[in-house]
Amino acid sequence: MKWMISFFKKLSIKTKIEVSFSLVSIFSLIALVSVSYVRNSEVLKENIQEMSFRDANILKMDIERYMGLDSETYIRGISNISIADVLSKDFKKHNDYEKAQFVKQLNHYVTELESNRIIRIRIFIEDERLLFSDGRNLFPMGNIEEQSWYHELLKMPDEIQWSAPHYPDYFPVSEKIITANYLLTNPQNFMEPICVVSVDFSEKGLRDLLNSRIIAGKHFVTIIDDRSRIISTTDYNKQFSRKFLSNIAGEDSWHSIKYHHEKYMTLSLPIAKTPWHLLYIVNLNAALESIAKIRDFMILLSCGMIALVVLLSNVLSRIMTKRIVSLRDAAVSISEGNLNIILDTDDYCDEISDMQRSFCKMVSRLSDLLDERFQMAINLKNAEIKALQAQINPHFLYNTLDIISWKAIRQKNYDIYHLIKNLAKYYKLSLNQGQDIVPLADELDHIKYYVNIQNERMNHVIQLTIDIDDGLRNPTLPKLTLQPIVENSILHGLMEKDPPGGKISIDALFHDNVVEIRIVDDGVGIGPEKLEGILGEQISSDHHTGYGLSNVRYRLRLTVGGDLKIESKPDLGTKVTILLPDRKDSDTSSMD
Repeated sequence: MKWMISFFKKLSIKTKIEVSFSLVSIFSLIALVSVSYVRNSEVLKENIQEMSFRDANILKMDIERYMGLDSETYIRGISNISIADVLSKDFKKHNDYEKAQFVKQLNHYVTELESNRIIRIRIFIEDERLLFSDGRNLFPMGNIEEQSWYHELLKMPDEIQWSAPHYPDYFPVSEKIITANYLLTNPQNFMEPICVVSVDFSEKGLRDLLNSRIIAGKHFVTIIDDRSRIISTTDYNKQFSRKFLSNIAGEDSWHSIKYHHEKYMTLSLPIAKTPWHLLYIVNLNAALESIAKIRDFMILLSCGMIALVVLLSNVLSRIMTKRIVSLRDAAVSISEGNLNIILDTDDYCDEISDMQRSFCKMVSRLSDLLDERFQMAINLKNAEIKALQAQINPHFLYNTLDIISWKAIRQKNYDIYHLIKNLAKYYKLSLNQGQDIVPLADELDHIKYYVNIQNERMNHVIQLTIDIDDGLRNPTLPKLTLQPIVENSILHGLMEKDPPGGKISIDALFHDNVVEIRIVDDGVGIGPEKLEGILGEQISSDHHTGYGLSNVRYRLRLTVGGDLKIESKPDLGTKVTILLPDRKDSDTSSMD
């Protein structure tokens, strides 16, 4: 298997597909040959059925001839000629000598009929017609009047009554016989019974006839009556039980039966003028033994070939598709923004290997370009912030504000003093000694001073509420993150109300390793169309805030991996949510 895989590695995709189709074609041809062998066995099965049907009909006619049922000269016809004519005479008109001649004539006729197949004929005569009872062939009717079969015979006087095989007690030698009983009536008066004729046939003679017409081991013949009783069989009590025979139904058609782990075909033919059926049974396992081994071998070979085709198809498909699927997964991952992928290369020498190597080079180059662009963006933003900060001379600003505040105290103008004090602290936190990343606590203080200054300007119509636990004041975020949001809430939310003013609340919560800072106002809100475009703006300065919300969001993403969301409804207010990842080990130092 290893050398096969190594060989396929060196082939092109086109050659691999051609080889695969060739193998499938070869195995399909072998499968068709196997099917043809199986088809031949089906044809042979049909031939066996045809020949067996012909043999069964011939055997049926032999049985009818054996039992004397083949023509109008069957048992009743022969009996009527001699027995009925004699017993229907008016014995009162004949003397004893003539009566003795009649008895002699009956005994002679009966003796001629008895042979190897007809063991004995018994005649049960009405008492007024009984001339002589010899205890062998001639008996009085009174001997059978109490028998149940006699009463059944009277109900069907035109039918022959057949018995199941039995051992009679009037034979000196134990031999199984089959008895046919029928009723003879007076030729001058068909309603008047004159005797009952009972003919005993040898079951052995019938069984010998069946055995002479079959092939031992391949065919079995059984005669059963309408009660599924076995009359005669070639394999009595060996292969077939009464239950098996009773389940056979239908006439003149073949039925398949599985019995004792072997398959049989059975044909049921009715035997004329009897309640019997001839069951011709063919052992398919024995009859098809000549091709059974070939058939089994071809089936086994077909199964092996199918398994081999499936195995090879699986190996080939994995060889050809595994790398394509890996390449596709890598492309999907890149389309979702993940460039940190590792695509395993292989030692194949085909088109897919060339694509893999080219793809890896492309991903590596794309990652380098994105890193360069990311670093350039950070450097550019830092330069913009530093340029803005450089416009303010901290020492000059602090000294000027300090002089103004002392002059306000000397003049006892404490409102101006507090305003200057808030402004000084506001700028002090804004500059923050050049640090770009600050704790949330510093940002909150910065907002307090900013709102104090705005309230001095707007007659204290702004109510600021900060509800944040001490444990949630440590996360870091970019400097001047909250101030543009609060400024937007004041200028575009609260001040546009009638009358101007309102509430701004700031709170925070922690879940799923994310700190959420929520700034909520009860201003006029933002319309859906305007809200949809706010965060999609280009990063640029806003004439109201110094930095737009899109700029704030961009700085959050670049510096601490955070994000910003806005929810607003007209006339109900706006909620801005800042998402900060849990950065316990975050570096709060200045960025280079």
